[in-house]
Amino acid sequence: MQDDLRKRGIIDPDDPQYRRRERPVIRKRRNIQAEREKRAQKAKKNRNRLVLFGIIFIIVVLLIRFGDLFTVSNIKYTFDNFGASIRGEDISTIDFTYEPENKYAMYKGGLVIGSSEGVRIRRPNKGDAFVASRTFSDIQIEKNDRYVIAYDYLGQGYTVISGTEVESSQTVDGSILTARLSRGGGYSILTKITGYRGVITDFGSNHQIIYQYYVAKDNIVDLQLSPNNRRMAAAYIDTESESLKGGVSFFDITKDEPVARYDIVGEIPLRVEYKENNLIAVLHSGGFIFFRPNGRVVGEYSFEGNIPYLADLSQSGYACAVIGSDTSGDNGELVIVNNSGDLRGSYKPDAAVKKVLTNNSCVFLYTADNELIVVDWRGNLQAEVQLDSNTRNVLMDESNNIYALGLSHVEKIDY
Repeated sequence: MQDDLRKRGIIDPDDPQYRRRERPVIRKRRNIQAEREKRAQKAKKNRNRLVLFGIIFIIVVLLIRFGDLFTVSNIKYTFDNFGASIRGEDISTIDFTYEPENKYAMYKGGLVIGSSEGVRIRRPNKGDAFVASRTFSDIQIEKNDRYVIAYDYLGQGYTVISGTEVESSQTVDGSILTARLSRGGGYSILTKITGYRGVITDFGSNHQIIYQYYVAKDNIVDLQLSPNNRRMAAAYIDTESESLKGGVSFFDITKDEPVARYDIVGEIPLRVEYKENNLIAVLHSGGFIFFRPNGRVVGEYSFEGNIPYLADLSQSGYACAVIGSDTSGDNGELVIVNNSGDLRGSYKPDAAVKKVLTNNSCVFLYTADNELIVVDWRGNLQAEVQLDSNTRNVLMDESNNIYALGLSHVEKIDY
């Protein structure tokens, strides 16, 4: 209407009275816009509150329903295992019949059993979920975060399992001597064929051959691919030397021959392990040696005349071994060594140690008197757990949960 009056000349646009009338209208429009913004912000806050209250409600319901899962011992519970519990599976125990000649490992929430009937995975309340093969006469099992590899060490084939699926199953020329998984999903197969001490065949994570090396003179004791599947280390015994001599060969899979070789005179290599930090730890009959991938030594530790009974080299910051004098009544001593070869801790158990397990902060000793002893990486005692008298072994899964394997069931251990 004001526009119409302006056009007809009734209202002068320059009249101060006209401008005074206009200002309240403009001010009113600005206030409406501000109110809209305030309402939008308030609605957003209300939505955020509703989402927060919903999350809190779900957590409360879960705590009420699954409160027994949130104990101190289960702080490291994985989402996979938590999901299994929501689906109604009792993951704390697995029923089965123990056979002493079988091989056992915990893997992805199930018990892997290697027997003369093949490889199967026993899951809670579900029986044998999977049978990998019925052809193996003897099974060796290795595990990492992705795969289980099982093979007939007398010869003829191997199977790689991921979860409950067969990723690869192949027969080989000759006979399989050993096999190792790498942290990166690749693996190495050592076979024996006529005319050679061994044939090393490396496979990538896609199960395709990435490297092959024929060993004419040395006996390969152990081998492993690097986590990136680009290098390999192999421990050997020199069969042509007049004196006892072992050592380690270091490979780059883009080259035909080893890029470095380190001799260990007077000792027998036992184990080689690529660590997560790309260092290589070697256990031999007289101590530990730690290498760079190019074969340069970064640390050594001597057992000073003692011999190693059990060892674990897998942790990135340290390696440990139970050593002793092999005399009657000697229960041995746990020594914990860092990658520079320095002794960081030790512990003397009251009974003979039957198995050593480790995670990134603790060492677990399973002893002959059915105790699980937990010490930190400095050798300080953290816990002692008395196990059932029917316990035959202790196992660790990829989430660092500890299980006691008895005559009729596997049970998770609180520590």
